[in-house]
Amino acid sequence: MSVSRKSVAWLVSGSIGAFAVFMLWSFLLLPSSVAEFKFRRALLAKADSRSTQVELGSLMPGEWELVCNSHGYAGDLHLSKYNRTYPPVAPPQDGVWGLVFIASDGTYTSAVGSCRRGGAQVRVEGCVPRAQATLHLSQSQGVCPVFVQ
Repeated sequence: MSVSRKSVAWLVSGSIGAFAVFMLWSFLLLPSSVAEFKFRRALLAKADSRSTQVELGSLMPGEWELVCNSHGYAGDLHLSKYNRTYPPVAPPQDGVWGLVFIASDGTYTSAVGSCRRGGAQVRVEGCVPRAQATLHLSQSQGVCPVFVQ
């Protein structure tokens, strides 16, 4: 069975197009899941209401037990409790934050954002159990609140 040049051209251009869409999606920090969309929408509501406290457990749906900072500058995150290594979810870019919400079986959901995409800065040091995952307003940089652990 032979493959025509036209078929190969369509396959190559389709692959390049899909890669370009993926790169644009990542560059614009668009949500990668429904859970991330809901998290960022709820965070924006907290930022808009000038909340001084943010309970991550109420913002991220699901049965996660641990939230960890996950940024491209920090590299991979290995957690022996789950015997897994998690790749960074946030790109190595200033002003962008990334969090992984890890379930008891080691699976995770992520959220990535910035002041422009999410409405706030979020700073979690290392990993924090869900019961202690409360962030407090540290400062506001113009219209961008900064929530820290």
